Amino acid sequence: MRHLLLLTLLLTSACDPFAAAQKADSIEAYEAFLAENPNSAWYPQAADRLQVLLFEAAMEENTLPAYDAWLARFPSSSMRDDVMSARSGSLYTWARDTDTVESWQAFLTEYPESRRRPNAERGQRAARYRPQLTVGEPRSSRTNLAEDPEGPLNGWLIEADVTNTGESAFKTVILHPTSPAELSTLEWPVAAPRWTLPLTDEQKRPLRPGETRTWSWTTDDLDESWDGNFQIVVSDAAQ
Repeated sequence: MRHLLLLTLLLTSACDPFAAAQKADSIEAYEAFLAENPNSAWYPQAADRLQVLLFEAAMEENTLPAYDAWLARFPSSSMRDDVMSARSGSLYTWARDTDTVESWQAFLTEYPESRRRPNAERGQRAARYRPQLTVGEPRSSRTNLAEDPEGPLNGWLIEADVTNTGESAFKTVILHPTSPAELSTLEWPVAAPRWTLPLTDEQKRPLRPGETRTWSWTTDDLDESWDGNFQIVVSDAAQ
């Protein structure tokens, strides 16, 4: 009886093209089913599954052409908002990695209402003014977090010198470590009129042309095995 049931299922699958497409569950299988069975009662279900598989493939590729091809094929799909969101993320990632005035403008032009707009505008400002701001070789050393010269070295001091090589003062210069990962969410100003944490009088003053100022931060988020190497970039600037 069990063998008969298994044979029946196999024969049903072999004779039912939609069941065969479901079993394969691939773009090719559903494309073939839709092309060969335009009047099937299962056509809508196959079309819906094909949309999902093509979206998954576009997300894996994660390029604008892949998302645009999907949108051109399914302009009225209920999944359109999800695809547009993924496309926006892909364009933002490209703009961030390219990090030019033009790449940021491309994102802002296509997605002016995006929740990422403030970050994109900051990125564009940084890209525009970065050539006028020189960040020196980063430095790191062990330090006492309580600034007690006799106390234990229980933290790290990280520093970098920033020079305004342009012809105008900068009211805002924000630096951001890109590595190590423990510091990747940190931002701290060399110059800023206001900040979420208290600033020194020097930090509140604009960075004048030709002036060099030291960016510094102390932390206990890095363990003793850290090799002391880190990368830092200008993440925002305004004149």
